Amino acid sequence: MPVLKLEKPITVKVKENGQTIDKELTEINFDFNSLTGKDVLKAERTTKILNPRLTVVNADLGFLGQLAAIAGNVPFYELEKLPGHQYAKVTVWGMNYLNGLAVD
Repeated sequence: MPVLKLEKPITVKVKENGQTIDKELTEINFDFNSLTGKDVLKAERTTKILNPRLTVVNADLGFLGQLAAIAGNVPFYELEKLPGHQYAKVTVWGMNYLNGLAVD
């Protein structure tokens, strides 16, 4: 499971013991192997809503970011705030996953 060490911590809302709390993250674990077809379709639908003119989504950086957000269990808008090189890294992980390659 690939881990992205964040250059700056982020705060996300998580549910623990039935309550929503703020949690500071210094790294994100991306569990691409737990993704289902439903997750891939959710990322595709969200991408098409944001960019209706897009016809091929599997190479789109927005789609790959949406997919990574699901795998990392973090909101997409938090991934969008990452430095470009870190965002690019997680999208490569998403592309490798879709192509059946090892994601590390």
